Amino acid sequence: MHMMFVDESGDPGYPPGGKWAGWGGSTHFVRVGVIIHGWKWKAWHKLLMTFKVKHGLTWDTEIKASDIRRGSGGFAGWDRARRDSFLANLMQLVGGNHDITLLGVAIDKRAVNTSKSDRLVKPQVRSLELLLERYKGLPDIA
Repeated sequence: MHMMFVDESGDPGYPPGGKWAGWGGSTHFVRVGVIIHGWKWKAWHKLLMTFKVKHGLTWDTEIKASDIRRGSGGFAGWDRARRDSFLANLMQLVGGNHDITLLGVAIDKRAVNTSKSDRLVKPQVRSLELLLERYKGLPDIA
């Protein structure tokens, strides 16, 4: 059995009256799934915890792209070079692991026809539906 851990980025809202210029919300909504077999997730979890500690983080530090970019959260006080190095090492860790499959959906909210049904308009609903369709379509997983 495979498991998929899911996270999203961006807010699901739309600007009043469709006025995107000057609106403080995001123009995109992204949802990503990390898929791993149930027999392998404990080893992956241990590998990730070791990776965090090796890089000076605590085991429970949340790794957020925005924190890495801004030097905030668990990355507060880190200079740009250290954050860039951490990100490159993280990409190598995830990208070089054959036990992990990544799926993603990105919705440009500016292109959504907001007169359609809620299922099609709400990015938090539509992105999950699209992600699950991609998951179901994977040959050796679903």
